This record gives sequence, C-alpha cells and structure tokens, in this order.
Amino acid sequence: MRAVRAEAGKTGPPLPVWPWHVVGPLLLAGVLFVVYGGGYVGLDAMWSIVWGRDIVHAAPLAVSQTTTPHVLSNLLGAVLTPLGSDADHGLVAVAFLAAGGLVWVSGLLARQIAGTTVGVCAGLLVAVRESLLFATTSAFLDVFVALFVLWAALLVVRRGVDRPGAAGALLLLAGLLRPEPWVLAAALWVWRWRRGHGFGPAQLLSVVAAPAAWLAVDAAFSGDALFSIHTTQRIGALIRAGDHISDSLAHRVIDAPKNIAHATGVELFVLAVLAAAVLLWPRAARLPGLRLAVPAPERREPLLVLLWGALLYSAVIVVEALDGGLIYTRFALPVMAVVVVTITVLAATVAGAARDAGRTPAGRWILPGTVAVLLVIQLPLMISARTTTSHEHDRYDAARAALRDVVRCLPAVTPNTNFRAYVAAWNDLRGDEVIDGASHPVPPLGTYVTATTPQASLMLRDAVFPQRAMLPPAPVVRASGGWLVTSRCPAR
Repeated sequence: MRAVRAEAGKTGPPLPVWPWHVVGPLLLAGVLFVVYGGGYVGLDAMWSIVWGRDIVHAAPLAVSQTTTPHVLSNLLGAVLTPLGSDADHGLVAVAFLAAGGLVWVSGLLARQIAGTTVGVCAGLLVAVRESLLFATTSAFLDVFVALFVLWAALLVVRRGVDRPGAAGALLLLAGLLRPEPWVLAAALWVWRWRRGHGFGPAQLLSVVAAPAAWLAVDAAFSGDALFSIHTTQRIGALIRAGDHISDSLAHRVIDAPKNIAHATGVELFVLAVLAAAVLLWPRAARLPGLRLAVPAPERREPLLVLLWGALLYSAVIVVEALDGGLIYTRFALPVMAVVVVTITVLAATVAGAARDAGRTPAGRWILPGTVAVLLVIQLPLMISARTTTSHEHDRYDAARAALRDVVRCLPAVTPNTNFRAYVAAWNDLRGDEVIDGASHPVPPLGTYVTATTPQASLMLRDAVFPQRAMLPPAPVVRASGGWLVTSRCPAR
C-alpha cells in the first residue's frame, strides 16, 4: 500500500469549526428521517435492546435462535435501558444520528480531497443509497460501523499515519460491532510500522482489544467465550436449511460480491472497477477513455488509501462467505461510502481535466451531470425501498401500540421464537422472562400474545422457524390492531 505523504492531507480546505460537526449530522439526521419515512427496529436490533437489559440486570444473555450478540450494540442497549418500553424509539433516533453522521463524514472526506462542491455531491449520493435507507430504517447498527470506518479514513487522509491514535480508536469501536474492522486496525498499524514507526505493546493492544473484549463479554454473560461465533455458525446452518440456500462453493464465491454490488448499486460497482483500473494501473494514463480520470498525486494518494481499505474490507467479507457465513448487504456499507467518495472525486478530476484542455462547457457539466444521472438511476430504487419499509413500519407501529405494557404476569408467551425480543422490549422485560411457545412447553399461567389477522401475522413470518404455538384460552387483556393479549395469573 502506498502511503499518504504527511503533507498530502493538508491540500484540502480546513475542516469546519467543531460546532458544525454536531449541528451538521443532527440536521442531516432530521432530513433523512423525513426522506426515509421514519424508522422502526428490526429483529437483530431489537435483540440488542433485550441483551442490554440483561446486562443491566446482571442476567445471562437470553438465547436467540436467529441473532448474534455484538459487544457495542449490547452496551448501547444497556444505555437505552432507562427508557424502558420506549428504548426502541431511542434506538431509532440513534440509528438516524449514525446515518446523518455517515453522510456528513463522507462529504468531509470528499471535501478534504477535492473541495467543497465534491463533498456536497458525495454526501448527497451516500444519502440516497437504497442500502443505507434499508439499514437505517431498520435501526441496524451496521450504519455505525460505516460511520466509524469512514471517520477513521478521514483522519488518516487528513493526518497521515504519523498520528493514528484517533483513527485506531474509531476502528476499535467499529470492531466491537463487526469483525471486519479488526483487519483494518491491524493494517493501519502495520502500515505505520512499515513507515519506520515502532510497534510496541500499546499498538498491539489497540489491535487485539476489540476481539479480546468480544471474547470477554461473551464469556462473562454466556459462559462461552466463543458464544458469538458458535451462534453465528448455528444460525447460518439453520437459515440455509430453512430458506433452501445453496451451500456450494460457487454460491459462496458469488454471495460476497453480489451483496457488495447491491450495497453500492450496480452502476457504482461498475464505475468502481474502472476507478480501480485508473488508480492501480499505470498504463491507464495512456488510454483515451481513462486518461482524463487519472488524478494528480495530491488526489491520487488519498484515493489509493481509500481504495486499498475498501479492497481489504471486501476481501474479509469474501473470506467470511467462503467460510460459510451468511452475508448481508448492510455489511458492505463502508465499502459503499468509500466507492461514492472515490467516484465523485474522479468525476471532478475528469471535469478539471476537460477544463484544462480548453473544453470549458463540457468541464462545467461533467460533475453535476454525473451526479444527476446517478440520482436518476437511484430514484426508482429509493421509491421502491421506501414503500417496502413503510409497510413494515406500519405493521410495527400497529403491533407496538397493541402490545406495549400489556404483560400482567410472567412469563410472557409468544407464538414463535422471533417475536420474543419484541414482546420483551415493548414490556421492559429481560429476555428470559419471555418464552417461545413453539419451542418450549406452554405454561398454564402467564401472559399470552397471539396474532389474529393475516396482516399482524406478517410480524411472525419466518421461513426458518415457521412453527407457531396454539396458546391456551385465558381472560382478555387487550384486543387491538390484529393482536390478542390474554392472561391467566396466579391468585393473590
């Protein structure tokens, strides 16, 4: 990997004063909330709330059939525990703050390399990615991973590797949510070592801290230091069997690039391949079609840092797929943001080269024209994604209104395994206080939750665990929004 020269990061305009780093992401979070149509909490994120509550109560982590715990998301759930049954609204707010921060930092990164106009264009293109909409509206904390990784990239581009402490800390935070940043953290310190700097105990600690914390938290709250790995493997096997997903090597090889292309958008994925050729292939400067896109050294060097980082991150995702892990589009959000920044900077480079060659009218329209075309391509995808998530949001709101604070006595019993986390979060319960009636004997006393309409039943859908329990009759607590809550409690 080529290094960024110490002075390379100083070529861009100075960063805005610090209040804008607070106000900017907050404003963008509000805009995204309106544009995306609000948010709800998906199953994986809902389990973070439940596990956070388990941690606060010093209870063993409840066993989920479908979700793997992650250290930082569990700790965030613990922080949100004082909100009680409103913790899910707190998590939605945090997810949109993360998305606003990601758009802001992506714009700052492009601005640092190529100026304010390019930064605004890059931020806009990140904001309209279908993959970011889906991840944010479902409150997946993968958005935080992307934010931390892009923020670390901004600091490296700005400062070089002579002062990597803050960037390493951000990668450490990202590594408490996903394992891919572990490799980036190691690469950062190896790169610094190759530049002639030392590699002592402090640097080693920063590399191993995230995986060590993961092992320690798993061991403390589950008794198994490899609980997350074992859970991931078990869930992967169950989902493959339930959804009839091929486990062949060919499918694994295709799965990772397919999801990376989905995260970036096919059009940007193709442009990213061309960008890699421009940056990595010296002969690109001789080709008529690519010659104008070859950037000057002060732009090329930070772009190479971003490109190698994205390639390394993608390689880890490929390895995970080859190892049998299930790959989802949201895992590649950091790659998406880096690709957007790179393409926007190169479009500005082409525009500048055209102006320098005397083609002023063409040069003036290349960058806005590129952004406009990419927006037009993305618009129908955004509309479709917003429609899909709005239906999910409506079902979520109806279920929440019907089932919040309805548990009269314990245990609470749900008709299937997936719905345990929702009932626990909406009723401020620990995970072990909610029983899956389809997998365990239904107790004669407790609070029972049942869907009574096809629309409500969609909240229970699960191809992996399709079985649903028939819950016993009991006095009605609430019947609303397609949901029936009954309860038979011990006599007082």
